[in-house]
Amino acid sequence: MECGFCGEINPEDATYCKKCGKRLDGQAVCPSCGKVVPADGEFCIYCGARLSPENVAMPNSAAQPAAAAARPAVDKDKLRGIFGLVSTICAGLSALFAFIFVFCIGSSSTFNIAGAAGDLPMVGISIYYYFGQAYGQITQDVGSFAQMCYTWGAAIGTVVCALGLAGTIACFIVAIVRFVKALTKKSGSAIGISAATYFSFVCSAVLFMVCGAGVLSANGMAAGLVLNGATIAGIVVGGIFLVASAVLDCLSRGVNAKLSEYIFNICHSVVPVILSIALVALFGAGVVMIGDAQATGQFGVSTFFEVYAMAYPSVSGEQSGEFSSDFVSSSACVIAAAVLIVICCALFVLVQKKTYNDLGHRSSGTGKALYVAAGGLASIVGVLTCISSIIFAKWASGGEAGVAAAVPVLTMIFGLLLCCYPIVFSLIGSKIKEQPDNNLAQA
Repeated sequence: MECGFCGEINPEDATYCKKCGKRLDGQAVCPSCGKVVPADGEFCIYCGARLSPENVAMPNSAAQPAAAAARPAVDKDKLRGIFGLVSTICAGLSALFAFIFVFCIGSSSTFNIAGAAGDLPMVGISIYYYFGQAYGQITQDVGSFAQMCYTWGAAIGTVVCALGLAGTIACFIVAIVRFVKALTKKSGSAIGISAATYFSFVCSAVLFMVCGAGVLSANGMAAGLVLNGATIAGIVVGGIFLVASAVLDCLSRGVNAKLSEYIFNICHSVVPVILSIALVALFGAGVVMIGDAQATGQFGVSTFFEVYAMAYPSVSGEQSGEFSSDFVSSSACVIAAAVLIVICCALFVLVQKKTYNDLGHRSSGTGKALYVAAGGLASIVGVLTCISSIIFAKWASGGEAGVAAAVPVLTMIFGLLLCCYPIVFSLIGSKIKEQPDNNLAQA
C-alpha cells in the first residue's frame, strides 16, 4: 500500500506509514478525545480540538486506547500554586496562635498542697509570676541565705521567661513581614519563620516549666504543676496548622521530585524534628529528680532554691559545712543545666526555620551542625541533671533516696541520637539517590 503523504510502500495490512507515521487511510487520531477524524481538517469533528500537523502525523506508538488519549494532563504549576497558597495561610495561622497564646503561658496544680508545702508555688501560676510576685519573698526577713536562694530562683526565672517572650514576639514580627511578601509573590514560603515562631512559643512554655516545675508523690498520692489549659490549647492548635502547612508545602515542592529521594529527604527533615520535640518535652520535667521506694520528686530551678531556703533553718552545727558544700555543688549543676537548656531551645528555634524551609530537599551542612550541637548540649544536660539529683538526694534524705533516672537517661539518649542522625542518613542517602524512580506527580 502506497502512502498518500510520502509515497512510501507499506504492507497491505498496515494502518500507519512506516516512514512518516501518518495513517494510510487519510485519517488522524484526535489528541483530545481520542477519536478517529479526517486528517485533512484543521479541527476535530467531535470535540472541536485543533489538529496541528504534529497531531495528524501520529506515530505508531501513539495508537493508544481512546480513554488513555483523552486523559487530561496534570497542570503541575497550577497544582503547585494551590498547595503553596494554602500552605502559606496555614503557616501564618500557626504563627498567629503562637503569638496569642505565648501571653497565656501558665501552670495549674493537679492537687492544691500550698498550705502543706509552705511557700512552694504549688498553686497554679502564670508566666508573669516571675516579673513581680516571685520577688515578694526576697523582702521578707527570712535570713540572708534564704533571701539569696529566693533571689537566684526569681532572677533565673525572670531571665528565662523574658527570653522566651522576646524570642516569640520577634519571630512573629518577622513572620508577618514574610507572610505578606509570600502572599504578594515577592518572596518564597513563610513556613520557615512560622515554624520558628511556633517552636519559640513551645520552648517558652517549656522554659517556664524548667523554672517552676514541681511534682511530689508519696503513698499513692501525687501533687504538682502542669501546663494550664490555655498553653496546651495553643500548642495543639498551632501544631495542627503547622503540620498542615508542612504537608502542603512538601506536596508543592515534590511535584517534579524523584519519589524515593523525595521520601528520603522528608524523613531527613522529620526525624530531627521529632527528636527535638522529645528533648524539649523532657526539659520541661525539671532539673532535679529524686526518688525512693516511698516517694519521688521533680523540681525546677525556682522550686529547687525554695526547698533549700525553707530547709536552711533546720541545719546547724557541723552539718552547716556539709550543707553548704552540697548546696554549692548541686546549685552549680542546676544553673548550668538551665543555661544549656536555654541554648538548646535557641538552637532548636533557629534550626527549625531552616528545616521547614528545606522540607522535601536534602538538608545542608549548617542545619546538621546545629542539630549536632543541640544534641550534644542536651546530652550534657542529662548528665548535669543526674549529678544535681544525686547531690540533692544525698542532702535531702541522708543518702536514703536516689535519682529518678528515667528523664535524665532519656535526655542523654535522645541527645545522642540527634548527634548521630546526620551520619546515618548520609550513609544511606547516596544509594537512594542512585536508584531510578518515578516522580511524585507520576505516582
